[in-house]
Amino acid sequence: MMKFFLSGAILFAGLSLAIEDANAATPVIAQCPDATWTTGYNLWELIPLAESQYKPAIVTEGLTNIRAGMGFESEVVFTLDGGTQVMVVGEAWDGGCNQWMYVRIGSNLYWVHGHQIQLL
Repeated sequence: MMKFFLSGAILFAGLSLAIEDANAATPVIAQCPDATWTTGYNLWELIPLAESQYKPAIVTEGLTNIRAGMGFESEVVFTLDGGTQVMVVGEAWDGGCNQWMYVRIGSNLYWVHGHQIQLL
């Protein structure tokens, strides 16, 4: 009986490790070749910039969606007209290799798709 119990415990531990490995976050660089400087970060993870690295940017398309979170499923909080300036304070990449920029607008932080702004 004890032998059966121990073999079951070993099997369970092995399965737990396999499931944990399968659920581990996928590195960005393995998924998104355009994300060249993101080594050490994972998909859907904020890559913050140091304050000295903040980058001014401009909205390139009219009525650009500004979102509460990264990703197309995230709530659209408001839209901005083309030509509006924002400050990029970080970025992230989703599973479809879309770049999401974390931007400061006024004193608040939001998300915008990376193709909808251009760094100045």
